[in-house]
Amino acid sequence: MTAYVIAQTTVTNQEKYQKEFLPATVRSHEAHHVEIVVRTGAIEAVAGQAPERMVILKFRDLDHARSWYQSPEQQQALQIAKECTANMTVLMVPGFEEAAK
Repeated sequence: MTAYVIAQTTVTNQEKYQKEFLPATVRSHEAHHVEIVVRTGAIEAVAGQAPERMVILKFRDLDHARSWYQSPEQQQALQIAKECTANMTVLMVPGFEEAAK
């Protein structure tokens, strides 16, 4: 069943984020057939504090999400992220159909 990865972060080095991190994540998404549902900095908090950046990715299932996250392509992107972001949170969740069981 469908699964999602929800990630949020604060960008600390905009140039490195744009020139290195984003292209690396795009490569990892393409290599693993990941669907981007949301990728934005335009976040409106109706309760609590909004993160600076958020992405929601869609996967076939949780195994697909785990495989992508542990892949060499994504691990390379995460190494770059350490140099240009802070306070990153990454969550994997099953889609509603799976979670309702």
